[in-house]
This record gives sequence, structure tokens and C-alpha cells, in this order.
Amino acid sequence: MQKEQIHSNGSVRHAEKRRIGTCEFANRIARISLDVFRSSVPQSYRDVHKQTCVAAIVAHFKNTDVDEGGVGETKEKGMGHLQVMGLGVGTKFLSDDIISERDNHYGTRVRDCHAEVLARRAFRRQIALELLDDLRCNNKMNDAEKRVDTAIENNASDETIRRQKPRCRYRLRPNVTLHFYASSAPCGNATLKKFTKMEKEIFDTSLGADEWPHEIHEPIAAHSLRLGQFALLVKKETQQQQQQQQQQQQQQQQCQKRGKKKKSKTWPCNENDTWCPPSCSITNFNRGTIHSCSDKLCRWNCLGLQGSLLMAVLEAPLYMTTLTVGRKFSRAICKRAVCCRAEGFPSLRKEFRVNHPVLMETSVYVDETGIVLVLFGLSWFI
Repeated sequence: MQKEQIHSNGSVRHAEKRRIGTCEFANRIARISLDVFRSSVPQSYRDVHKQTCVAAIVAHFKNTDVDEGGVGETKEKGMGHLQVMGLGVGTKFLSDDIISERDNHYGTRVRDCHAEVLARRAFRRQIALELLDDLRCNNKMNDAEKRVDTAIENNASDETIRRQKPRCRYRLRPNVTLHFYASSAPCGNATLKKFTKMEKEIFDTSLGADEWPHEIHEPIAAHSLRLGQFALLVKKETQQQQQQQQQQQQQQQQCQKRGKKKKSKTWPCNENDTWCPPSCSITNFNRGTIHSCSDKLCRWNCLGLQGSLLMAVLEAPLYMTTLTVGRKFSRAICKRAVCCRAEGFPSLRKEFRVNHPVLMETSVYVDETGIVLVLFGLSWFI
């Protein structure tokens, strides 16, 4: 019998897998997002939910005259200013049974509480507040007195605003870009590690702290459509709700079989959801009704982050310039999930297009202190 020590004294196991990152700008986006998260979310919640998901939409002001930097960031000379426009924290969502209850709270609940969705909701609210603030102050302040730390500006002259105030148009400032941060890969297609080759990131030392890479997304070969390569997925409900939905589905299938003599051939990806990520299912299995965050990000890269209500007063959609991801990042998979599978998106309006953001990985961790000390380990050989 022989024993061998397989861990040296003082070895550690990190709560988050070590990663390299893409560039320093991605780390800046992650740092300011997490600084706002730590300053806004109570310590009691963070102690219990150390591995929660955090998402944020950050505005980058290039060479502005803003006096103060973002929360947790010290502005350096010659560097752009970062400002968090919306922050979201969460991994839960409401079931279809709860949301459809016709009680006093009907219409007041937030259905999807995943971090990416909440961050976009907060971003849209912030943009709406900026527009309202501009409308209130437009006739009281001159151009020199107006705020310079807003991401949106009015592109019409004063005479036009006085003549057609209800139809005033706004746009993103020329020196402002929007950057999306997610502490983990979005649920759905972005976590489906199939149909492509994955590679590790290489940190680009040639880029400064205020620069991000320029990336061209090559078209993806749709060679596995029948296996679910571009499939839309839904967030899977709990087991009890699934059983109820499965019973309803079986009843519907029995009714369909009575009216049909021949069964049409289906794609393999529509026969079961065993190939899906654990938290997702296919749309026709009635195991969920909320699209995954990957699908929603893909939609936002087609229609913009602003939503239909704000689009009525905006000159053009608000697209993200970069997408920074922490855990479970894979460039090839994220390209497929959040934009490239929508190539060929038909739009009747010329301002809409398929936006291909620059994809980046960050080496900044949500839970940097969450490590497990391993003093020693023994392996026995007989």
C-alpha cells in the first residue's frame, strides 16, 4: 500500500474558473459594472448569492468634459468616461401560471427577472428620464447650460422644437457608444457548446485601456439547422408546471392524431429537448413561454435596445457596440447566439439591421474571494 499527496499545502480552488480576457477595456467595463453592483446591492444579499448573474449597459463618452467618472472609476487624462446606464441582477422568472392570475396584481409583475432583461429595462428607463429632463428644460436653458453627461441629445433646432414639439427627434450623442456587460454567458444558445470549434481567448496587449478590437463576423455555415443550431429556446419551467403542460400537450396531440392520418416528418431538434442546455427547452414542448436571454440579445441586435415606445422619438435604433462576458465565454458560440444566426433579417425600415457587436471576455470576477482552501489530499494505491 502506497499513499501519495496530490495537493500541495496551500493550494486553492477558485469559485470562478480562471480566464485571460480580451483586452483592458473589457476589464474596465466589468469593473465599473461590478462597482455599481456592490454599491447598490446590500451586502447581505451578496453574501448569500455570491454566484449570481450581473448585467449592465454602460455608456462610453469619448474625450468628454465630464468632471467626474463613473462609480468606482478614476478618470485619467485622455481616457473616455464610463457611465452605467442600467444594471440588473437576477436569475429567476415567473411561471406562466402566476403571471396569468387575474388578481389585484395582474399587470404589475415583472415576468422575466434575468439580469440581462432587468439591465435593459433600467437602461430604457434612464433614456426616458433623459428625454423628459430635456423636454422640461428645453425652453428654460440655453445650449451652454445643458447637461453634457447625457447619452441622448436633441438633433432638431429650437425653432423646429417650438413648432413641432410632440414630434421632436433624439439621437445618441456622436461621442457616445453603448457597451453591454454580462457576468456569465446568456442562457440559451450562448451556452449550447455544439456545432462549432471553441478556442481560448488571447489578451491583446496592443490595445490601450480606452480601445476595443475591431471585429468582422464572417457568415456562419448553417450545416446543422435540423439539429438545433439556430433554434429558438425558452426558459424551462419547474417540474410541477412541466407535468401540467405535458398533460395538456398530450391531449392536444391526441386530438391532432384523430384528425390526421399521416404523421408529418419533423426535424430531430423538435422531437425532444435533451440536446438543449439544462435550463432551456424547445418552443413546441410547452415547457416554458419566455424566450432565453440569447434569443432576446439576438432580437436587440436586430431592433435595438430602446424598444418600440422610445423608437417613436429616436432618429435611429440604439445598438450595442461591444458585448463583454465573464463566465462560460466562447467567441464562436456567442457570435452564433447573439447576432450571426439572424443574418438576412428582413426589415421594411432602412434604419434596422443586424448589428454585430465586438465580443470580449473579461478577467474580472464577480466572486473573487470565493475560494476553497485545499490543505492536502491523499490518494491510496493498493
